[in-house]
Amino acid sequence: MQLWIIIAVFAHFLNAITAIIDKHIVSNKVMKPVVYAFYSGVFQILYLLAIPVIAIAWPESTFRFPSWELFGLAAFCGALFIFTLTIFYKAIKLSEVSRVTPVVGISVPVFTYILSFLLWDEALSSGQMIAFTLFVIGGFLMSAKIKRGKITRIKGMALAVFAGFLFASYYVIMDFLFTEVGFLDVFMILQFGGFLGSVLLLLSPQNRKDIFGMKDEENDVIENKASAMLFIYDKVTAAIAALLLAYAISIGNVVIINSLQATQYAFVLIMAVILSKKLPKLFHEQVEDGVIIQKVIALIFIAIGLFLIA
Repeated sequence: MQLWIIIAVFAHFLNAITAIIDKHIVSNKVMKPVVYAFYSGVFQILYLLAIPVIAIAWPESTFRFPSWELFGLAAFCGALFIFTLTIFYKAIKLSEVSRVTPVVGISVPVFTYILSFLLWDEALSSGQMIAFTLFVIGGFLMSAKIKRGKITRIKGMALAVFAGFLFASYYVIMDFLFTEVGFLDVFMILQFGGFLGSVLLLLSPQNRKDIFGMKDEENDVIENKASAMLFIYDKVTAAIAALLLAYAISIGNVVIINSLQATQYAFVLIMAVILSKKLPKLFHEQVEDGVIIQKVIALIFIAIGLFLIA
């Protein structure tokens, strides 16, 4: 199995952990989605502190400023990610995380493939196309509510698909930047863009009220130290996942890497089922036998797809 596939799968595993934590934070009156997205972006500025350390440890990897055009594109891409997070957090607030993440996951590789084909004329091989199709089928089965032969649309479906389109746009732009600029240069500018995106959220008066007040939906100040530590842990985990995923994209196929997001569904499902049984008041997932069987079948499709591209 190629190294970039292993890195991508591990990054998606870490993203599964953050998805579970995100669901808890935005659904259990800890933070509103926009507040959570804002602080996620603000923390990204801390990445820039790593530039001097990297310059000393790896002189050959020293940050080099690209052209202003590429800098602007990378900064826009980073800001786009924060806006996308806001949409994604709103979607998982409305529905089960084990259903929303697959909808996003289906949308991301589909839109990534369409955008890559339209912009760069990047086509998949026959084997990769089969794997891609299996990932999409598996993702659909993971997300759909099927009862008595009827498919019910989940809450937040439109938001989840829109988030998938925005994530795909983000990854396609990132892939282009990696072909023009060095990995470290792009990654650092993306973090600056993320910080800029979080600042732009302050243009809305309602956002400023929510963010600076640090209020939850019941207008109580967040004082729970456990929640604060959970937030920090989530952001560190998300940072590591973002770094690994960006590196995988820089050396691998962006369409396949985004299709591998299907592995995240499996991790989310396992965690969600366990937590729903252990902590039912905090995590609300359907764990009936029929639902589990449907999702296991979906995982089989995903596993076959992974085998085909390994």
